[in-house]
Amino acid sequence: MNGHRLWAMAMTALLVAGCGSDSGTNVVSDGAADGPGLTDEDSPSSEAPFETVRFEGELEVRCGTLVFPDRVVDLRLYPEFTDDLGDFVSDGFREEFELQWQEGLNEVTLHEIERTEDRILLMGDAPDSNGAGFTEIGFEKENDEWRISRWGGCRPQVTVDGFGISELRLDPSDEPDASSTALTLLVTERECASGELPVGRAIAPVVVESDTSVQVVVLIEESRGDVDCPGNPSFPLVVDLSRPLGQRSILDIAFEPPNELVWPIPLGPSKLSLVVEGEPPAQGNANSFTWSGALPGGLMLEPEGWADFSGPIQSWSPADQPITITGFVTSCGSTGCGEECEAGDCESLERLGAECVAEYVPTEAQDSTITITYDGTACSVAQVLTSLD
Repeated sequence: MNGHRLWAMAMTALLVAGCGSDSGTNVVSDGAADGPGLTDEDSPSSEAPFETVRFEGELEVRCGTLVFPDRVVDLRLYPEFTDDLGDFVSDGFREEFELQWQEGLNEVTLHEIERTEDRILLMGDAPDSNGAGFTEIGFEKENDEWRISRWGGCRPQVTVDGFGISELRLDPSDEPDASSTALTLLVTERECASGELPVGRAIAPVVVESDTSVQVVVLIEESRGDVDCPGNPSFPLVVDLSRPLGQRSILDIAFEPPNELVWPIPLGPSKLSLVVEGEPPAQGNANSFTWSGALPGGLMLEPEGWADFSGPIQSWSPADQPITITGFVTSCGSTGCGEECEAGDCESLERLGAECVAEYVPTEAQDSTITITYDGTACSVAQVLTSLD
């Protein structure tokens, strides 16, 4: 694929309403109105909320300051750094360097991405990343003394000016097979977008096909203005193939190494979330709860801290062991309750009312949310399971 120019010219991309998306969307095509779910009224117009565009440039793969030529992510193409790294570390960074060294940096093979008389840029596999991320270290010489200019981690990813990347999944309601000439994807924007769909912003799907794989990346025009990051909804996107899928693998190439898309979507480990709500405790009391498991403990929320903590307060992921959640109201006395309590101390606390108890048992393909609601010296508990498929 070296030097291969990536085109989306021959590809028709259709945004399809429904198909399991997180919210309803109008349908927009890239100049075609004959795709699934399309009618004449759905044809593109200047008022359509989504716009798909053809991408005619070169994709770059970048990690930190390094752009990998021809998208070949292989640090072995660069000479190995054989000097003593500690010789370049200033006294002000020595303590942090020693900590990083002991935590795995000593086992990293560093390569010289750039080396001049007054600048050095090094990169190597990040400790414990299993090849999915790199460590980047930079030095610059000032007044004949080397100083650290860069120190951090990065993961190689596709970059295009003005666009961000997205996370792709195969639509669980539309299974591809060997005869498929199109793929239905669920697309989730990775960049911050205030939790909104990319209405009014361009979407550029890129498909690169070979005899062994179908490589896909969906670029989304960056948001304008100030945005926050609560997580973004997904939307369906249909991309056409130049020939039937056959036995080729489907790869999301937004990151390196790429992520293979499979159907049905593999289920990850279950997650348990704990939410507390209801009335704040009376002065001198605390709304309290404990949890069992490998790391048991508890929290006691007095009136002053209730507003800061009420809502989603604790989560376990993966939640692969049974956990007992117990809620109750306790008296703090003249010295106050503090905030945390050890497992044994929690159990010995006075209960002003009846306990409310929820037993969590890991359930395949389901996340669990346990909500404790406080009312005076009483509490109640509810548990909701959410399917992962």
